[in-house]
Amino acid sequence: MAITKRARRIQAEKMQQEMQRTCDEWNSEHPVGTPVMVKLDGQDTPVETVTRSKAQILSGHSVVIWLEGVSGCYLLTHVRAAPTPEAKEDAADDLVRTLAPYRP
Repeated sequence: MAITKRARRIQAEKMQQEMQRTCDEWNSEHPVGTPVMVKLDGQDTPVETVTRSKAQILSGHSVVIWLEGVSGCYLLTHVRAAPTPEAKEDAADDLVRTLAPYRP
């Protein structure tokens, strides 16, 4: 069954709304400067940094955020807020569990 242009447009609009909702939720809870843990490409162990932007939609297809000391932006799915030492440990554990380790 072929997907119509209208159905594709509706699907794209829903995806945009969902991504914007993700950005809005993150931004309402985590201001710029929030301590975070991030799982960088090519590294197995998450690292600590802070946000330097609000979460935003990149090119209409990905929710990203810019981080101190990191080149480029990162998918928000690779970032966890970590405002306390306990939260840092929990965030790092969650990132390791949910994102496959890098294996060249």
